[in-house]
Amino acid sequence: MDETLVIAGREFRSRLVLGTGGFKSHDMLARALAASGAEMCTVALRRLDPDAHGSILDVLEEVRRDQPFELEVRDIASDPDWFAAYRHDIPVLTIDGVEAFRHRVTAAALRAALLTARRGSGAVLV
Repeated sequence: MDETLVIAGREFRSRLVLGTGGFKSHDMLARALAASGAEMCTVALRRLDPDAHGSILDVLEEVRRDQPFELEVRDIASDPDWFAAYRHDIPVLTIDGVEAFRHRVTAAALRAALLTARRGSGAVLV
């Protein structure tokens, strides 16, 4: 097949599409892409249930035990502006109205951010 594949106005010589799911490291993925000649790579994204064990809510509750703060959880589906702003980036954590983290946070990173802001008083999870 000698025809060029065109998607959204972009031409591709290869019709092979690699996915990131099976690779143990970025280096291994890069080597596979180079060796295969693939010009496209899919990236799998998943939505996490914030109520699941080990979620960002668990991290927030862990940190709240020794560094109390007010927590407000917002459902982005309830507000068109929030949905437009965050639909592909949940969860988002703000501290005193300033975005601090997207997608994930560790307890150590949250503690450090709270100490810096703390002087601050509130965290909002969107």
